[in-house]
Amino acid sequence: MGAAPANPFWDFSLAVYQRRNVAGPCMALQDRLQLDVNMLLFCCWTGQRGHQLSEQQVREALAAIDVWQGQVVAPLRRLRRLLKASLDLAPERRQVFRDKLKDLELDAERVEQDILIETVPLTPGATSGAEVAALNLSTYLLVKGVDLGEGDLAQLGTLLDTIFPNETAGA
Repeated sequence: MGAAPANPFWDFSLAVYQRRNVAGPCMALQDRLQLDVNMLLFCCWTGQRGHQLSEQQVREALAAIDVWQGQVVAPLRRLRRLLKASLDLAPERRQVFRDKLKDLELDAERVEQDILIETVPLTPGATSGAEVAALNLSTYLLVKGVDLGEGDLAQLGTLLDTIFPNETAGA
């Protein structure tokens, strides 16, 4: 298998996801509201680049990743999480298999991110950063029909504050 093509969104995701207070909020929003971590990060990345996502672009992005996310990424995640539980396997063997699934899931996430940057052409605007990222996240939530609770807003605020530490997010 050849090397994957360059993907600045993937590079951004790897860099920010390892920061404290990024994975936790992303996973909480994914598990509680069925939001896609890659879309959350995509909203932030495009905002950092000064691109405000339109409702149409969010709809196109979601349509482009729908089958891949539903048929590949989500089942790999479910299997990996299932292996956290006590199955009738030796813990060491279960962990080895779980690590392999994690690697496959990460590869599948990368493909999803490739699809996203191929689907939405970026046109930078006059401003960039947390404000545009917050607008992008709002558009994503609107398209998904998600109503946020106070805790969800706090999770998004933490995410924006961590990714854009020198800006006021106000999600």
